[in-house]
Amino acid sequence: MRLSNKQLLIRLTACHALLLLLSASVQAATLFEDDFEAPLFDPVTPVPTPNPVLEWQTPFDPVSNVFGMMFGEGDIYTRSLAYKHSGKYSLRLNFAGRNNFCNVCISGSKTFFMKSGENDRTFFQDNAGTDLTAEFPELPDSQMRVYNSTDRWARWQVQSVTGDRLDFVGNAPFQNDLQGDGDFDDGDEIRIVKICNSGDRRSDCNLGINYLREGGGNPVSAAHFPFGGTLARRMYIYVPSETIMPNIGIKLGYAHFKKGGPPKAHFLILMVQRNSSLEVDQLGIAGKYFAKILPIEKNRWYYIEEVFKRESALGASDGTFELYAAPAGADASVPLRVNTGIEYGDLSDISIVGNWQKTNEDAGSMYFDDVAIATSKIGPVPNPSGSYPLAPGEADIQ
Repeated sequence: MRLSNKQLLIRLTACHALLLLLSASVQAATLFEDDFEAPLFDPVTPVPTPNPVLEWQTPFDPVSNVFGMMFGEGDIYTRSLAYKHSGKYSLRLNFAGRNNFCNVCISGSKTFFMKSGENDRTFFQDNAGTDLTAEFPELPDSQMRVYNSTDRWARWQVQSVTGDRLDFVGNAPFQNDLQGDGDFDDGDEIRIVKICNSGDRRSDCNLGINYLREGGGNPVSAAHFPFGGTLARRMYIYVPSETIMPNIGIKLGYAHFKKGGPPKAHFLILMVQRNSSLEVDQLGIAGKYFAKILPIEKNRWYYIEEVFKRESALGASDGTFELYAAPAGADASVPLRVNTGIEYGDLSDISIVGNWQKTNEDAGSMYFDDVAIATSKIGPVPNPSGSYPLAPGEADIQ
């Protein structure tokens, strides 16, 4: 049968569209995924890393005390059996973890170092001979506390101050959830924190931001988000009814993009102060948005996925952003928000969970599960097992 020119054109167009679709599916790749069923950072049965391209940062660097995921028993993050979207485990964020360090005041913290040559001491003496009396005004003893950030953030209650020396109640840490050595050694760093008054801004807990890395700890490659490319980040979140959330909000993840200057941040916020709504902030990239997108209720799992589509060429402003979110199991096929006319620039960083802002003392936990990053839209997890409470006597943290 001889085809007309119009029929040939239609068939060629259809074949071209199919080839583009197949090409996109071949090129699409999962960069990171974790359902928390395998132990994190376990030397016996480790999670394969990278997962499969990006990975969590190894937790707690005993030298810097800054870099790496705050993960482990007593810390900000742990694997948990308490609530799960699929399987048996999820990632627990404990707002009072690391000896409640993230509830100290955002300003007024001072740093001092243990005297050279002193080791295994249950007192602290400043290496520079600084008179520490002024750092401890007339306050109840229960508020006179310092952190030994070198010794796994052990928290000490001050009993007396004599010049450059601090002595402590019980000659032992007041709180030592991360199982530090419980003493002071040559060069140990201590942090004396300001006591918060009502309404004071507390720490944003920047150490709680989980920036992902390439294998070997290298920065995220811009090649994962080329011109015309797609990047998606998916997670499930759950907030139990008893949790006291940070009363301003918590960022669920950062994505940093760079175009000729310092990187600009995109982040998705669970804005507690505005009815716990999901809000998008692309300040410096495409604007700032405070529209209430979806209120997040407690005691429910929520599916959340962001899809970034990069501009087609250098200088073009035809990129887009889509946000999909819904209670787990509900229809989430239509984006709740679409932003257009965006020029992103190069991808320079991406995280699972950001920091959080508050003037209250938050407490309790929230949970994350089935997180993933890919170069195409990921979609919901099919047929998850669902969340259930702990059975009597069942341990929460693993």
